[in-house]
Amino acid sequence: MASGDMVSMQFMQKSSISRNGLKAERSPMLKAAPPFKTYPDAQRFKLPEKSSGFTPQEPDLNKLLKKRRSGRVYSKAPIAFDSLAHIVWAGQGVTAAAGDRLFRTAPSAGALYPIETYLSVQNVDTLSPGLYHLDVTNLALEYIQEGHLGSQITRACLDQTFLSQAAVIFIWTAVFMRTLPRYGDRGLRFIFMESAHICQNILLAAEANDCWGCPVAAFFDAEMNDILKIDGVHEATIYVAAIGKR
Repeated sequence: MASGDMVSMQFMQKSSISRNGLKAERSPMLKAAPPFKTYPDAQRFKLPEKSSGFTPQEPDLNKLLKKRRSGRVYSKAPIAFDSLAHIVWAGQGVTAAAGDRLFRTAPSAGALYPIETYLSVQNVDTLSPGLYHLDVTNLALEYIQEGHLGSQITRACLDQTFLSQAAVIFIWTAVFMRTLPRYGDRGLRFIFMESAHICQNILLAAEANDCWGCPVAAFFDAEMNDILKIDGVHEATIYVAAIGKR
């Protein structure tokens, strides 16, 4: 197969922009999705507000950057709830507001924030094992499915067994119609960039809390979407990361 026949290469070509065609290539007429997703009937666990602060004991950024490695072997020690709160805040914490826009710790094209965060909790103090969703507006975890999902996620991620040994697995999905109505096909590039920004913040915060992690992009899409009970069309899994104590 010639490189020009690959779907990925076709997408890069079709989503490119040119100086002369910039206005013509802008967003199609699409209906925008709501800016936030919540599970109103779920039990909520408020994350402590102090998770947004930094203490003198935390390593400086240079040290964190030097320490960051993809770690796939974790101890059996649980992650403290406060540590998880800080890690979550680092990924998607609200840092400022302008009208109905809630600016976060990670950048987003047009401040549209198409990424949703789910957590498969497996070994965290005071939290029961299960699937949680981050309610960004209230900095709270919504408990949406009970039970240890590590084996299911491991299977969906091409049997990468370290996932089932992690204390928590972050799963990021994209709600495409938050971004595509404004940016058209080009917006898909922005969505994947944003998930990478978020994941890097998570990995650095994990280092600050004596944890390490490993990003995962190899998974069976339909199986991961089924675990989250999302349709894979309007919302789909795009990135995963395991976090555990060293």
